[in-house]
Amino acid sequence: MNKSMLRLLALVLGVLLFMGNIPAFAGDLEAALGGPGTAESYRWYIDDGDLIPADDSLYDVGASGKEVANVYADTLTLGGVAITGVSSLSTPMEDEGTYVQPIDGAGSIKLYDNGNLVITGAFTGDSATLENGAVLANAVNNAVTLVENSDTLTMSFTGNDLSLDMSDGGVIFALTDATDGTVDFMTNNDVDDYIQISTAANQPLINFVGCNGKITAASGAISFDNENLSTTGTLSAGATTVTSLIIGDDTLSRTTDDVFEFLSNDEHTTVLITGFESKDAILKLSADQSDDNGDDWQLVSNQADNTFTLENDTSGAMVAKLTVGTNGDVTTTRNMTIGGAFIGGTDAVTATSAGVAASLNSLTTIITTNGDADLDNVTLADGTAGQIKIFCIKVEGAAGDTVKITPANMAEGTQITFDGTIGQGCTM
Repeated sequence: MNKSMLRLLALVLGVLLFMGNIPAFAGDLEAALGGPGTAESYRWYIDDGDLIPADDSLYDVGASGKEVANVYADTLTLGGVAITGVSSLSTPMEDEGTYVQPIDGAGSIKLYDNGNLVITGAFTGDSATLENGAVLANAVNNAVTLVENSDTLTMSFTGNDLSLDMSDGGVIFALTDATDGTVDFMTNNDVDDYIQISTAANQPLINFVGCNGKITAASGAISFDNENLSTTGTLSAGATTVTSLIIGDDTLSRTTDDVFEFLSNDEHTTVLITGFESKDAILKLSADQSDDNGDDWQLVSNQADNTFTLENDTSGAMVAKLTVGTNGDVTTTRNMTIGGAFIGGTDAVTATSAGVAASLNSLTTIITTNGDADLDNVTLADGTAGQIKIFCIKVEGAAGDTVKITPANMAEGTQITFDGTIGQGCTM
């Protein structure tokens, strides 16, 4: 027997042995595949080319790590529903044309054709990654972070307050509308009184809307370093520490310790002190911190009579010690000590026989005789106690002129007579 015949015989015997172990059911080829089931002595069988399980909803096709490479089918039936393509799959979303949304809870989620996702209501998640890689997260309790370009913006909620912090750099508020847009700080639920920041003519502005502005410091000190401050309004201040004040184009400065100077720019330096309507103008000087009577002096322009007085408070109240009238008269309440020559005013008269009066408002009277060769007369009214009067003949009108001085009151006499010689005179 050749080898070919031996191979054919072995194949026939093998088939007969295999078929002897397969039971027959109604003429169909059956196989006890997978061991006995719960209802039959097998788990799967082939019926008219169909692969059918012996029990309902008990067995799987494939397993974890033992997947089937591909399943080729015209129809897939799930739960009694035939699915012939992806369009037959059931979905919780419904098509609204430009977007889809859940069938239940319409409007809560909208997914648009352009990729935009709109969520109305609560969104629960650890973080959200945005289009260009920015990450919005809530990994830390009471804090929300936004990470972009290696920088982290943290919004911390502490009690009733919100704190902003940048891991690197600062926070910039940029409003790109060139004609509109302000930053308003409204606190304590006050919508009428607030701070507004804006820009006009390339100049940033800070405005207090609906109220007066107030800036304070817990330490009590606010420094502007070496900056120039200007205002066209009124500056009100308590104690002010400055080295100089520029008023118009003039300067008030402290030149050295305890020395102040007012320097005009291009004219005479004038310090003007103006009293209010029907009030005096007073310049007061106080020594020794005004501890005692007599420490205070003041120069007063008196509105009542327009006199100028020098006053002192040695008696406990300001009292005029020296008074100057508008006509130049000077009155003092006590003695006047003159170290050098006393120079006063002068008046000139031409003596006549009938008499001409000498002025009481001058220290010296210069006399000219009238040239009629007789006795001329110069009269003198009563002055004030201590007043000094000097007479002197300057011109003799003609030879033989004589002159007499006739005071209103004179001790031990009534007149003083001169022969008219130039240079003669007297002091009374």
